[in-house]
Amino acid sequence: MPGTYAEDFSFLNAWGIQYNIDIIGQSRTGSIIKPLNNPWRSSEPGYKSCIHLSDGMFFRNLTVQGILDISGSIGVGITDSLIDAAAATGYGAGIMSHYPQKLTIDNVEIISDGDGMWLYNYWDVDNIVLNNIRIRLTAPEHGGIWIFPSQATPIKFTNLNITGLAGGQAMAFFSYWSGLVELDNFTVNGQIPVFAYGGSGTISVNARHSNFNSTGSLIAVGSGSLDFTIDNSVINGTVASTGSPVKIGNSKITGGIQGGSGLVTTINSYGGSYQAIQNGTF
Repeated sequence: MPGTYAEDFSFLNAWGIQYNIDIIGQSRTGSIIKPLNNPWRSSEPGYKSCIHLSDGMFFRNLTVQGILDISGSIGVGITDSLIDAAAATGYGAGIMSHYPQKLTIDNVEIISDGDGMWLYNYWDVDNIVLNNIRIRLTAPEHGGIWIFPSQATPIKFTNLNITGLAGGQAMAFFSYWSGLVELDNFTVNGQIPVFAYGGSGTISVNARHSNFNSTGSLIAVGSGSLDFTIDNSVINGTVASTGSPVKIGNSKITGGIQGGSGLVTTINSYGGSYQAIQNGTF
């Protein structure tokens, strides 16, 4: 029923317990779950309070005011809901996860004055649905998604929208191994740089049918090895060399290309006035 349910949910913290429970709100914005006295990392009480989804649990059509923790969980999800992490004091992303399996996040909005999502070590990626996710960052110098890609099969996002302020990054990749991220219909708004990366592994990122509408740079300077491919998209910021190759095809680039590194390759692309951009490497 509508109302605010402020509780200590620490009894859900144990990994490996099978609950098989759906918690369904009558109103997406009126049925509010507010975790108390259960910081995401107990050794660091400065974190926001969290709810851990134990195995088999789904949250549907409600609001969570705090961190939703899906670490170590199997067969869990959140759908048609709002995670308002900005409503809770302390640090932490709206969704925090380590090693989840059989995960569904679908039609979810995240509001955060920290990071939006922290996704670490996704091994069971064939059974993970990440669809129609909207992230709005209300404070600068934070990221939409920190992602540590899988070694094996790609992590796939569809219909992902991130709005952020300057100083952070919409999506940051970090890996000590190889990984692949697929983005279909990815939109970035605001002043936030789009991509950043680090680590010693090689990460490949393929973006299609996307709209990079941020005034921040397309790719922030990073360490490690990254390989970007962008197809059938609109890039309203400047494309600059980053130390890793960027390949752009069949796309509109209104912010221009900062060449000179030999790392930006374009084919069948055009500028803001639909003038053709020469195919080649810049």
